Amino acid sequence: MVNNVSPNVNTPIQSLRQALVYLGELPFKKLISMFVLSELTIDKPTILCEQGIFRAKVCELLIVDIEPNKMFQAYLIGLLSILHAALDTDFKALVLELNLDKEYSDALLNKVGNLGEILALVLANEACNFSETQKYLNKLDIHLDWFSHCTEKAIKFVQEVK
Repeated sequence: MVNNVSPNVNTPIQSLRQALVYLGELPFKKLISMFVLSELTIDKPTILCEQGIFRAKVCELLIVDIEPNKMFQAYLIGLLSILHAALDTDFKALVLELNLDKEYSDALLNKVGNLGEILALVLANEACNFSETQKYLNKLDIHLDWFSHCTEKAIKFVQEVK
């Protein structure tokens, strides 16, 4: 997986420590998160895992100009947004059971704060609810061209990870 995520790695990765050194902490965390998600969705349609990775990447790309120190959190919010489908459980109950920081549970459940509003934007666009999409673009001061660019990058990322 490290070789697929980081095309600059020419040496076979033989340990988690070596992967951490090659990738750096943030990409390593993302890689582990994707691995966990893929394991949780093993008996689910492939599109579910791809959807989670897509949401995660779009959220990560969109938060950069708003709160760059929350890139991993945005990525994780995107991944967690499909966890209930992977586990066949109630979303609210799952989020509460995870005992997340209030900011993250509010983002997931109530779509508040920058993380929640970015997730709401991604979900509205996914549902082809363009008036809601435009509402969140305006609220977050994100230009449609930038949103389209981030969406395209996320699609390419999912294709590369496959």
